[in-house]
Amino acid sequence: MNLFKRPPPALVLKDFQVSPEDGTLLVVGRRAGIVAWALTMAGLDVTTTLASSPTSVRFRTASLFGEEEIAMAASAVSSTSSGYAKPIGSLIFAMICGVLAIWSLFTGSLVAGSGAGLVGGVVFVFLALYSLVRYVLDKRIRLSVETNGGRLFGLAFKRSVLEGVPVDIDRARAAMALLNRNVLESQRR
Repeated sequence: MNLFKRPPPALVLKDFQVSPEDGTLLVVGRRAGIVAWALTMAGLDVTTTLASSPTSVRFRTASLFGEEEIAMAASAVSSTSSGYAKPIGSLIFAMICGVLAIWSLFTGSLVAGSGAGLVGGVVFVFLALYSLVRYVLDKRIRLSVETNGGRLFGLAFKRSVLEGVPVDIDRARAAMALLNRNVLESQRR
């Protein structure tokens, strides 16, 4: 299972636990969308999990069609990486729509009896709000490990409105630091 042959779809977080005291990391996500949420609520396992301890790293993917698990000794990991991506295009689009909304409302009010400016302004306000919400909810974090054999395993995830598990770069950095610590300590043994 090489999750990075093509960019993985971002999972929405169900659980994110970083425990530096005992050296464990647990990231659980499911596919985005109402169908995956409904399947989870029905008790069907459709999740992807990254679990790390001081001695091992595990990736597990489950769907309606089956399950796959990859386990490796932490000493078999040659590198760890993380990343954080913001959909800046959505933010730029929101700003453009905001300017167009103001312009439409202003120019529409200059033309007596014309409702076109009001309609255009409302449409642009809606588009701007939609783009802002997308910007906030579509921030993605990626965690991955590369084995000594050169295989890359990882997952990308984003915030879930339904589960309420937040995503931010500080939590990703804490997870990466713990994962990296586990790998380095296991290689010293």
